[in-house]
Amino acid sequence: MEAKMYKKILVPLDGSELAECALNHVKKLFQDGPVGEVILLNAVVVEIPWRELGAGEDGHAKKFDYNALVKTFMDESRRYLERVQSRLSSEGIKVKTETIESNRPS
Repeated sequence: MEAKMYKKILVPLDGSELAECALNHVKKLFQDGPVGEVILLNAVVVEIPWRELGAGEDGHAKKFDYNALVKTFMDESRRYLERVQSRLSSEGIKVKTETIESNRPS
């Protein structure tokens, strides 16, 4: 029986151990036959810290840099995906990563 070729496999990850269970299946697919490329995807939900943004001591709203907050979340996601990518790449699997911002990743 001829091995099945997967050109691309998309693996959505949310940072949980449960989501990472999918990586075992990816490794198995790679062992069973050729896998062209694995794409690890993380959809980032930017949680705005509303409680911390209340009025300051002077009664005025505190200044808030939304772009800096998004950058923090996106950077954290990229570091996470790089760690997972490194683990898979060490087993000879070609891996790309993608981080997107989303309010409703599901």
